[in-house]
Amino acid sequence: MGFQALATTSSGFAASLGRLDGSTMDDEALANAAVIVKAAGAVPVSADLENGFTDEPDKLRVTLLNALGVGLSGCFHRGLHRRPDDPLIRPEVRRRAVERRPPSPTGGRPAWC
Repeated sequence: MGFQALATTSSGFAASLGRLDGSTMDDEALANAAVIVKAAGAVPVSADLENGFTDEPDKLRVTLLNALGVGLSGCFHRGLHRRPDDPLIRPEVRRRAVERRPPSPTGGRPAWC
């Protein structure tokens, strides 16, 4: 179809397994990504890797190395919504993200979604 790049979606992958987004494991997501990479040929593929499937920087490193190992060109890591004290998010980035959130329906800005 002429796409210059492809990206996976964690919610779509989870739905294909009859599960909710956030309920897959790293080995499942990386196995799915490997199939997509192989089918894509020379087209680069980026994967939605949730929060890296961990809150620990060392474990995240392993996940990212495994992602490279299956041929991914990039990934999306969204640790910000999981833990307000996420060690992988710099404080100023966390502060800006909170400031950008819309007000909650009950008033004020939620600290975390």
